Amino acid sequence: MRRPVLLASIALLASPAGACSLCHTPTAVAVRAAVLGPDLFPHLLALAAPAPVFVLAVALLRRLVA
Repeated sequence: MRRPVLLASIALLASPAGACSLCHTPTAVAVRAAVLGPDLFPHLLALAAPAPVFVLAVALLRRLVA
């Protein structure tokens, strides 16, 4: 009984975000252009590059501890 009520209230709270008028301001357009501009993939690669190193470090530590 509590779960449907919780899900319904979350859905109702999220609906005003879809009507946000800030998304159409010049600042929002500039931010979107900067984030999703032509440098998107190099930035994503730079963010994702350390992930394999961390995964390898965790795997090595699990192997040493176990």
